[in-house]
Amino acid sequence: MLSHDELRFLRESINILKNDFERHPNKFLTEDDMRVHLCSLLLNRFGDLEETGDNDRSIPIHTEVRWYGRQGKLRYRSDIVIIDVSSLIVKKVSGLKMPTKGYGFNMPKAIIELKLRRPDGDSHKIFKSKVEKDCEKLNSIKYELIEGVDNYEIFCFVIAFDKKGVIDSVDCPDGIHLVYSSSFLTSDGN
Repeated sequence: MLSHDELRFLRESINILKNDFERHPNKFLTEDDMRVHLCSLLLNRFGDLEETGDNDRSIPIHTEVRWYGRQGKLRYRSDIVIIDVSSLIVKKVSGLKMPTKGYGFNMPKAIIELKLRRPDGDSHKIFKSKVEKDCEKLNSIKYELIEGVDNYEIFCFVIAFDKKGVIDSVDCPDGIHLVYSSSFLTSDGN
C-alpha cells in the first residue's frame, strides 16, 4: 500500500500533469506522451532500485502491465502501475513456474489509466463511454486483487485529457479517482 507521503507525491505529480495540459495541451499529442510525462515526474520518487522478492533489483514504477483474470488468462492491460518491489519475482526459481509474462508480484500499490481525446477524436458519448469503461476496468482489477485480503488499499486513477470539448459527469465507482481536464477549461475551472 502507498504510504501517505507516496500518495501525496503521486497526487501532486498528477496535478502537475493536469496543469501542464491545461497550459500547453499540444505538448500531449498521444496517450504515450501523457505516460512519458507522468512517468518522468513519478521517477523522482519511484525510480530508485530496490531489492525484489527473489534478490534481484527493480524499480516500483512500470508501464503496460498485464493482469490475469479469474481463469488465469491475460485479461487487462494497465498504463502505469506502482508496485511493492519486495513482492516482485523476476527470476525463475526451481519448483516455481513463472507466469507467461516473465514476472509476478502480489499486489500493486497504484494503478493509473490514461485517456486522451484529440480535436478530431471520438464523439462526447463515445469518449465518455471509454473513460467509464476504464473506471470499471480498474474497479474490476482492484476488487479481484484484494478479494479476501484485509486492510489493503490499491489507489486507482483514470486521467482523461480532452482536446475536443467538455464531457458531462462521468460515472466512476467509489474508490476510483477520476482526473478530467479539457483544453477548453482554464486552470481555475472557467
